[in-house]
Amino acid sequence: MILSLFKIALLFLYTVVLSLVGGALLLTPDGQKKWFRIGQHWAHSIFAVCGISVTMRGLERVRDPRSIVYLANHASMFDIWALMGWLPGQLRFVGKKEVNYIPVLGWLWKYSGNIPIDRKTPKKYLKSLEIAHRTILDGNCIVMYPEGTRTEDGRLQEFKRGPFSLAMKSNATVVPITINGSFRLLKKGSLKISPGTIDLVIHEPIPVDAGKATKEGELELMEQVRATIASAYVNQ
Repeated sequence: MILSLFKIALLFLYTVVLSLVGGALLLTPDGQKKWFRIGQHWAHSIFAVCGISVTMRGLERVRDPRSIVYLANHASMFDIWALMGWLPGQLRFVGKKEVNYIPVLGWLWKYSGNIPIDRKTPKKYLKSLEIAHRTILDGNCIVMYPEGTRTEDGRLQEFKRGPFSLAMKSNATVVPITINGSFRLLKKGSLKISPGTIDLVIHEPIPVDAGKATKEGELELMEQVRATIASAYVNQ
């Protein structure tokens, strides 16, 4: 535990430095793209300090890394950095609005193009989905976790419909991703960091027809994506 706390302190200090550099870059032309490159470096640095490696299968399936909705299971905070550091494309994450309240880092997270979402307020929730829709149309890729929160027992949870509504209305390609191995490295509610390997399985992209953006169509897509992710998922 002492070693984990030391790693957290070291990463916190490094995060502060990168946040200052990234914040300055946001004020320059193409600032969000420059910020994302800083984010990728941040992810690789975090994993190097924590003794975590990433393996990938199926990367060749992503032939054009633009306007994609990446949908993955969620077992650990490390999932965010694994996807940020290793997935192709300009990534923008959809996350809980509470991230905005983190001093400095939360503000930079929002203004670098990521999308806070408020599920408890329907009007704000729909506004967030509209922002995500525009982000996709600009050629960026959106990352969402259909489970809505991290698993507490290492098992795949039920999916929520929102990400699939966004994907269908945006006519975006959906790429399911199975994340294995992250749960035991940093469990929800724990500060104990364990070294190890995270395995990313990138599945075949699923083209979406915006003309079928009905409740039934969204639920059908949701079931298809969950079955795809589950096919390679290992209970952790």
